[in-house]
Amino acid sequence: MIRYHDDARRLLKRLDLIRPHYRNPITEDIDDVNAHIDRVGIYAPILVSRRTGQILAGGGLYEALLSRGEEYGPILFTDDETDEEELVILVGQYALITEAWNDPGLEIPILKELAESDWGMVGTGYDASILERRAQEMEDALEAGFSEGPPTITCPKCHATIEIDRMR
Repeated sequence: MIRYHDDARRLLKRLDLIRPHYRNPITEDIDDVNAHIDRVGIYAPILVSRRTGQILAGGGLYEALLSRGEEYGPILFTDDETDEEELVILVGQYALITEAWNDPGLEIPILKELAESDWGMVGTGYDASILERRAQEMEDALEAGFSEGPPTITCPKCHATIEIDRMR
């Protein structure tokens, strides 16, 4: 049985009312999320757009609850439409950044997309100088690696290995 902390218990709603957002990839290991739930319970809600029913943050919790056969979960609906898409990009891409911090082939495109968004890289721990330095490091590594064949990157989600010829 799942232990819900008081604030989360008050927010229990049917999970079939919501769905993942196409820009919010699930990067968490669902077994790890379930282990965390078993250990400490649930204290934070899934943030969902009331307008679209799409998950803005908390997709890993949503997937973990579904994997357990749960019909209810803590859901906080928001009416704030200030820029839903930007929030999803920031939340989802920040999750990818934390997975990809040691793989510039994944990190650089994510950071560039964030840098070009209205929010920029606020809240990520990165700034333009770090992005520029990481991009240069990647370019240098790519140049050095061409003598040994095309470099590859590995997707942290599906673990597919992809050959790259240039990332800019």
